[in-house]
Amino acid sequence: MLRACALLVLLAALVAGCGGGSGSTTSKSHESGGTASTPSASSPTPSTSTAPRSSSDISELRAALVSRVRRSLPGQGLPPGYTKCVVAKFAGLPGSQLQGLTRLALKEGRPAARLRAVALGRQLGRQCLREGRGIAFFRAKFISGIRTEGASSGLSRAFVACLVQEAQTRVSNREIIMIALLGSEPGGRARAQAQGRAIGARLARECVRKGIPPK
Repeated sequence: MLRACALLVLLAALVAGCGGGSGSTTSKSHESGGTASTPSASSPTPSTSTAPRSSSDISELRAALVSRVRRSLPGQGLPPGYTKCVVAKFAGLPGSQLQGLTRLALKEGRPAARLRAVALGRQLGRQCLREGRGIAFFRAKFISGIRTEGASSGLSRAFVACLVQEAQTRVSNREIIMIALLGSEPGGRARAQAQGRAIGARLARECVRKGIPPK
């Protein structure tokens, strides 16, 4: 059977990693949600002899990870299409990868295992972003940000309406995904915001070209 401390380390770290960006990110001018809390594992580092070797041990770990991810991600405000994709990718992790993560947790303890697991969780989440999962949700978040910024900046309703229309028709899915990917990186929130502002400036120029006054 798997040692409980190793399992807790992997569960907490993997869920934290796939939940999104710089504090998990994520995301798209559009921000996905926060990271999951990390259970404590105060027991001493176990022997590497307890790493999963049988198919039943690996199946047990995979089932526990999938169950934890399925429960945790919806509470982070992420779209169903994205969370379903992440859950499926966890379920498809090869046994050798799960064994490697567990051996690391057992041999080197919580910090090393957490770093590796967070990186894996983030990688799976980014794969789902690249596949366009949850794109409508992230675009809606981007447009919501335009409305909020427009109102706080004193822009005219007509100008804000133009910006929203431009965002709906002239901002590609690829651009939305790019902002989400930037936001999902450690410390990437500022870069995602900068990218979003650059797109917003482009939209504003188009609205001005159409003769719509900003104020």
